[in-house]
Amino acid sequence: MLPGSRGVDLRQHPAGAPLKPGFSKGFVYSDGWVDDARLVLLCAQDAVAKGARVLTRCAVTAAQRSPQGWQATLSHADGRQETVQARALVNAAGPWAESFLRGTATAAQGEALATKHLRLVKGSHIVVPRCFEHDHAYIFQNPDKRIIFAIPYEGQFTLIGTTDEEIHGDPQQARISAAEVNYLCEQASRYFTRPITPADVVWSYSGVRPLLDDESGDPSAVTRDYLLESNVLSASNAAPLLSVWGGKITTFRKLAEDAATEIGRLLGEARSPWTEGALLPGGDLSAWIGPAQRPDTDFARLLQAVQQRHPWLPPPLAQRWARAYGGRVGQVLGEAQRLSDLGAEVAPKVYETELRYLQREEFARTGEDVLWRRSKLGLHLSPADQQKVGDWMLAHTHQETETKDSLCS
Repeated sequence: MLPGSRGVDLRQHPAGAPLKPGFSKGFVYSDGWVDDARLVLLCAQDAVAKGARVLTRCAVTAAQRSPQGWQATLSHADGRQETVQARALVNAAGPWAESFLRGTATAAQGEALATKHLRLVKGSHIVVPRCFEHDHAYIFQNPDKRIIFAIPYEGQFTLIGTTDEEIHGDPQQARISAAEVNYLCEQASRYFTRPITPADVVWSYSGVRPLLDDESGDPSAVTRDYLLESNVLSASNAAPLLSVWGGKITTFRKLAEDAATEIGRLLGEARSPWTEGALLPGGDLSAWIGPAQRPDTDFARLLQAVQQRHPWLPPPLAQRWARAYGGRVGQVLGEAQRLSDLGAEVAPKVYETELRYLQREEFARTGEDVLWRRSKLGLHLSPADQQKVGDWMLAHTHQETETKDSLCS
């Protein structure tokens, strides 16, 4: 499905146009890409559809192990607390996996639950106005033997990253530093004809990689592999604990399958893996295009079908919705037959019907949820328009909560 790699003459190839004249030869290969935030969201949606209870803005503030199982205390954003009982506990807290076992979870006899150590490595990215006009991405080799990427992003921008910087504080407080911004700008400017400066940065973000400590001196050399560690109460063979150490989202599905297989073994409920051919929410396009053919052409067919059924939908909006929601775009549209049926235009090309869908189906509660987590609309809206979305979400999330409370009372 993906073309093979090949060498190219950068003096003739479009990818050479934005590069400095000294670069004459490159190599082209094909890969897939995914919006990581939406991938995680779709997995949560899929879990709900299969019977899971998903709690956002909720912290596990205590977890006690006993021969009867686990008792966890959950603290909700509104101050409510609840206690849940569980036969087993899976610690997949990412960069908090170690601190959870050392400070939140406790064992019946007071024995230590944490046996591994994580190294937390921050990776930061910057977004700048588009550096080139084609759809190729770049991998650049730096003098420090690290690489950076320059990737087409959101149509009008280029995403540049990443860094490797070890941190020792709260992962929640990880932010890009001025030194990281300078580093990314300087390294990209070694290759592009037009220099990139910190003043060009329109947005940035940082992630924290939870790497299993292998005592490597260089953070970039620490293993990216994951380790599953499990144990039970020795006396009763009860209250299984499964901890996920390390790992990255690139291999999340395989990791999750391995974890599910292990927890099934611990509970005596072994089941066969099933996720390899499964579709995530929105992945079934059959209602729009019939049987799937090829992923590289099915999206074009979906977009065409959406525009044929809803010719009144502005093409940029149709494309964004089709790409974001896939086969679920019909749920976003609802019964709309004309543009006015989408409700008020809260911000340019952001209509009430989409915001309600995000509240109802995608756990969105704030403007930041909508603008930066469920989408990257924040890159395309002015601060004033971002505020309008935030105000709408604040008002209507409150109304939705009141409605649910009245229905339950």
